[in-house]
Amino acid sequence: MIIDHIKPHYEVRAVDTDPDTGDVCKDWPIALTTEKQAAHMIAASLNQTDEEPNRVYYTKARNEQKV
Repeated sequence: MIIDHIKPHYEVRAVDTDPDTGDVCKDWPIALTTEKQAAHMIAASLNQTDEEPNRVYYTKARNEQKV
């Protein structure tokens, strides 16, 4: 899927780490939005769950335009 035509956009991503070594096992996007605030709220909400103790959710800006 090509998403680079959406400018700017923000990814909500999940990262799994190995609890023994601390190495990143998997890092993948789970949601896209054009609103920075919405991406931060989604990630913060997901981080409040204890479903996966070795998983962290974060946001990543893509094609963000600096003014």
